[in-house]
Amino acid sequence: MESEPGYVDALVFRASAKRQLNQRDSAAVDIGHALAKNEDHLEGLLERGMLRRLLKDNSGARADWLKIIRLDPESETARFARENIQNMDGAKNR
Repeated sequence: MESEPGYVDALVFRASAKRQLNQRDSAAVDIGHALAKNEDHLEGLLERGMLRRLLKDNSGARADWLKIIRLDPESETARFARENIQNMDGAKNR
């Protein structure tokens, strides 16, 4: 299965579901496997950034989101990354 197209997408999707179910450790394993296969997977980086933010790793989250913006600045994923950075920065100023 690991060599099949869509494997990374499936891992990212599963990690997202696990994050939303508050299964953070398991989500982190899935997203780690996904990004080991494709370190520039935009949605994978977005998901890892959100997970890192939940785990209070703001610098790691920012690094993931900034990488998305550098890789594909006009993408919808980059728009979400920018929003997440703005929300994180706004939360620090409250």
